[in-house]
Amino acid sequence: MLARFFYQRFMSFFLLAASVCFVFFTSCNVFLRLQFIPFLGAIPLVCWYMLPLIGIYAFPFASSFAVAHVLGNIIAYNQDGMIYFLSAARSSLHRAVLLFSLTLAVLYAPLVFEYGPQSYSKGKQFLLIAAKEQLAKLEPGKIHTPFPGFMVSFAQKEFLENGYVELQKIMVALMHKKRGAQFFVAQRGQLRDNIFQLYNGSAWMQQQSGKEHVVHFGHSRLDLKSFFQSDSIQEDSKLGHVKFTSLAKLLQHAKHSREALFELHKRVTTVLWQLFFPLLACLAMMLWGQGYSNILRSIMLSGGLYFIYFANLGIAQMCSKNHLLSFFLLYIPVLLFFSILLVLYRRRFY
Repeated sequence: MLARFFYQRFMSFFLLAASVCFVFFTSCNVFLRLQFIPFLGAIPLVCWYMLPLIGIYAFPFASSFAVAHVLGNIIAYNQDGMIYFLSAARSSLHRAVLLFSLTLAVLYAPLVFEYGPQSYSKGKQFLLIAAKEQLAKLEPGKIHTPFPGFMVSFAQKEFLENGYVELQKIMVALMHKKRGAQFFVAQRGQLRDNIFQLYNGSAWMQQQSGKEHVVHFGHSRLDLKSFFQSDSIQEDSKLGHVKFTSLAKLLQHAKHSREALFELHKRVTTVLWQLFFPLLACLAMMLWGQGYSNILRSIMLSGGLYFIYFANLGIAQMCSKNHLLSFFLLYIPVLLFFSILLVLYRRRFY
């Protein structure tokens, strides 16, 4: 009965903390991408696409906070003697924390291995497709930037019988990090899929080397595919960004790609950290949980574990070219950290 009470309390505070984390992280995500969102109605869909990725960051903090807060309440109301001096009560607490850790690890693994990595690419693809559809709704006489690296302005707009939109007296500016700046002026143009057809105009181009070119044309085709499909999405298909690759592709490429192999082990370590987060919070609170405000204590403890977790993964990522060292840094710190706390705990209570 006592183990069930602890487990229910852990889960209740986890859901509360996770909801707060989801709202906070989602708000930050939307704020950072606000300039890329073509219209306000797209914000809920962007949030929906990014939920699995946000869950990867919300679960660790919320799980450790839930355990720390529940134990902090017990300590704050001077009910900790039951746990400190009764071995049966401690056993119930251990079972509840272990079951809580296993439950969240099972829920967390699909987010880390499958849904989270893909949600980033899907969310970005949605933004770019929405921006592309917005081109047909742009108003004449204004300067528009429907997506990064692309600016267009025109005097008149006409809908053709074939379903395409024709623009009159057009000015187009393209900014590409590899190709440099390109400016086009044309009498008219049509957007057909990913091709912008321009007629009777001129172009000014500046390369990254500083060279400039001016040309006049009767008909020019601008391939906007590189702008509709961001670099990260294109590189993802070539394993350029393995952190956004699905598990099936990652397993396939891990056989001959060291980068993919490291990413696979990194995801395993991420789930391992999530498994240990509630356990670490429990051990830390039982050892050093006295003398502070309960909320402040729980936030400080969860934030400290969160920092150690990301620092561990970040340092391992920096050393990824040295595979033995990177694998050592992935697995040993979390196991060593847990072992040290466990030894201190057993010395105090057993």
